[in-house]
Amino acid sequence: MLGVDDTTQKPPLKGSALRLSWLRKNFSNLSPDADDLTVQRFARAYILMLMGSVLFTDKSGDVVQLIYLPLLTDLHTAGNYSWGSATLAFLYRQLCRACRREAKEIGGPLLLLQLWSWEHIHIGVPTISRLRQADNNPPEQQPEDVTDPQILGSQIMKGIDPLACSWLRVYFTRVESASGGLSYYRDALDHQSDDQIRYRFLYDFSII
Repeated sequence: MLGVDDTTQKPPLKGSALRLSWLRKNFSNLSPDADDLTVQRFARAYILMLMGSVLFTDKSGDVVQLIYLPLLTDLHTAGNYSWGSATLAFLYRQLCRACRREAKEIGGPLLLLQLWSWEHIHIGVPTISRLRQADNNPPEQQPEDVTDPQILGSQIMKGIDPLACSWLRVYFTRVESASGGLSYYRDALDHQSDDQIRYRFLYDFSII
């Protein structure tokens, strides 16, 4: 389905997985006059890259499992699958595995986990320093108090932007690792109380 047959290259397979480096090498540049079949092949390669590097990452960081490729045979049908549910289920499974005492690494969509943590948990949240410059928000009109928790909410167009976009439109200071490292964060997470969690519901239950 990807249409590449080159025996001179390094074997693209690693067990039952496809190397992301092979995908990057063969599908980085799409010709402007490419036919529909070629465009579809590049689209499948891009989606596989997205799966292997963001959504369904494993601990190696350089492969994507081939079990996903048949799901991309018909791209129109693939668009009807609940990829969000699958991604969340995959993350839950990886978190369960990472909780084992002998676990030293974790896979899965860790960017999603990081953004969720910033939105709901006070531990490790970066400090907003200022808003990013935008054509419709010149410096003289920027809010004076950039530490206002509502700043993030003001930077997202509800119903259009993903929630993560609010973090792209501000500058924030890097969170320095606390003395004690991993043990510090584990202890801080273990001692959280319910009132320290910021709950945010996706629906307005008052209208249900």
